[in-house]
Amino acid sequence: MKLGQIVGKGTSSEVYDIGDGKVFKLFLPGYPQQMIGYEARVSKKVYEAGVRCPQAYGVEEYQGRQGIVYEKIEGPAFLRILGPQAYKLVPYARLLSNLQKSFHKVKGLDLPSQKLLFKDWIEIAPHLTDKRKDRILKVLESLPDGDALCHNDFHPDNIIMSKTGPVIIDWVNARIGDPMADVAITHLIVKKGHIYDDVKGQTAITIFRQMYGSCYKSFYLCGNKELAKRMDGWLLVAASTRLIYNFDDERPRLMKIIDRLLP
Repeated sequence: MKLGQIVGKGTSSEVYDIGDGKVFKLFLPGYPQQMIGYEARVSKKVYEAGVRCPQAYGVEEYQGRQGIVYEKIEGPAFLRILGPQAYKLVPYARLLSNLQKSFHKVKGLDLPSQKLLFKDWIEIAPHLTDKRKDRILKVLESLPDGDALCHNDFHPDNIIMSKTGPVIIDWVNARIGDPMADVAITHLIVKKGHIYDDVKGQTAITIFRQMYGSCYKSFYLCGNKELAKRMDGWLLVAASTRLIYNFDDERPRLMKIIDRLLP
């Protein structure tokens, strides 16, 4: 395999154009091989379920490192147009909500439990004492399981705005669970999450992100008080799981939420 131009880069991988309408997501040294295999399998299942995501063609090796061959999707990440087009805040918030609702309708996929994933994340989360982790895990146990397809890292930088419509990427955290947990995570990322330095329109995003997050939440919940209560119940867990990313700028905001909600 010959790697072409690099077309994307994340915290755990680099994405290269390899021609023939395909890209190669090459994982960084040390990334767990079992997670690479899982991502390839779940991406295939999600694609076959009719969700707008890139088709995964399989796992391949390159110079001792493993990666996944994906269908190439042309277009900018949603986050990359949010700042320069902040005047479209309301329709963009509706778009985010509608995309998430679309895959939450998918039920019955053979995937692991969302709550088991969250349990693992909380147990390894930095900056939490063991006592705090125990209290958070008790809250997690009390929350509903759910049976919907959840992304668990759904945000504007995981959406590619292609010519044929938005496409959702990075399904490695996908599990079966409660959609309101997924909404709580997205709501936190939109309002409190880290923004990479190369994203244009940082000032506009900083100014409007609270309003954007509130609009997104309003569009998803549509005034349903029961759903709103359920989502609020997930916020403590969502904030705790986000600590695994260990972003210095995000951590104080998450810890403030945890301090406020910890029983």
